[in-house]
Amino acid sequence: MIHIIKFNLMVPKGMFELQVPKDTTYLLEGEATVENLSSEIIKLLAPKMPSNVEAVGVYIYEGYNKGSHIISKISR
Repeated sequence: MIHIIKFNLMVPKGMFELQVPKDTTYLLEGEATVENLSSEIIKLLAPKMPSNVEAVGVYIYEGYNKGSHIISKISR
């Protein structure tokens, strides 16, 4: 059985309802900018890296010359 999360959003273009699968959905605090997405991905990946990995880099692009590139040192 697929578990669903339902959202109702009021945006400038009106009311929207989203239904997304719970097992493959990740909720972010705040705005879903490329910078926030990059930071969140690093927070999720860094603890799972082997001990010989010293840094993690994330590249997210939203178009030509637009996007985010973050490299973070892993402190253990």
